[in-house]
Amino acid sequence: MFYRERRLAGRGWTRVLPVRGVSTWLTRSDRWQTAAIILWAAVLAVCAGAYGLLVGPALRALFGGAPLHWPAVLAPWLPEAPSVASLRWGLPWVIVAVAALKALARFGYSRAAARLGVALTGRLQRAVHQRALALPADTMASLGSGAVAALLVHDAPAAQQLWVDGHLRQVRDGLQLVVLLGVCLALDWRMAAVGLLVYPLAFWPMNRLRHGLRRAAQASLEHVAALSAQLTEGFARLAVVQRSGRPNQESAVVSQILDRWGEARVRAAVLGALASPLTELLGAVALAAVLVWSTARVVAGAIAPEHALGFFVALLLVYEPAKGLARAQTILAPGRAGLARIEAFLARPERLPTGELGVPPPAAGVTV
Repeated sequence: MFYRERRLAGRGWTRVLPVRGVSTWLTRSDRWQTAAIILWAAVLAVCAGAYGLLVGPALRALFGGAPLHWPAVLAPWLPEAPSVASLRWGLPWVIVAVAALKALARFGYSRAAARLGVALTGRLQRAVHQRALALPADTMASLGSGAVAALLVHDAPAAQQLWVDGHLRQVRDGLQLVVLLGVCLALDWRMAAVGLLVYPLAFWPMNRLRHGLRRAAQASLEHVAALSAQLTEGFARLAVVQRSGRPNQESAVVSQILDRWGEARVRAAVLGALASPLTELLGAVALAAVLVWSTARVVAGAIAPEHALGFFVALLLVYEPAKGLARAQTILAPGRAGLARIEAFLARPERLPTGELGVPPPAAGVTV
């Protein structure tokens, strides 16, 4: 069971406390599905690296000339390089096979991620609903049924996105990034150092961006809960509102909540929009530096043209997972905020404290 009853010392009441964190509970519930997603992500990473390695042989097969030479780092681990004739015959089949494997891996990843997301959302929603049924009526009245409904409708999907569309996507993009960086290092470590030197500069602005997104997401979810509670309570006492002549006041309260919610969403959208341009700008600087450096090395004969082109393509492929890691903050921030709100709700006590004896003594002078 995810929860257990724990009697607090010196109290006549019990509280349901999480045995483990909600995140741990979610991730351990479908560990095999999670393992399958990571496996598909690894296949996608290998296929991306294969594209970078195949560019050089494709260039040699297209233009002919001198026989193909493997990069110095990979040469001891690979068989003898094929001839140009062998490349022209076999390379198209290899490219088609890699593309088919990548398509299969992308389909398998998307299918497994969708199934895991639905399962985690349903599990969170059922946990919130069962917890609401166990809470005292006065606690539910103080929270508002609309706020609790917002946990099921908005916070639970955001919390599962933290794991499926956030952390698992980070694993997928991170694996591709590692494989492609390995390809760049294998082709020429000097060009890799030049091309990747600019990325550490993005650490500080991306960290500030992450904190800003989390604050905006927390505010947005709180406004959603307030709006849901206000609408639910307002419609429940609609007759009283109409008879007392207060429709305008009720509308003004809802309008204020909507305005604050809109401001929070705009703030989150603006902060999220900064991630991709920042990554593209750094990528353009890296490409320009590599272009200047590789041109000089090719002219000097220090690197084969096909290896330089393969490195350039691998560096281009790096930008897609790098941008994916930057965009993940727009998913992680709302997910963390939603998960924090759900954890706070699940940790609420089932019964209120009643004192040492369980029942308060009668007041002085009162006959029972």
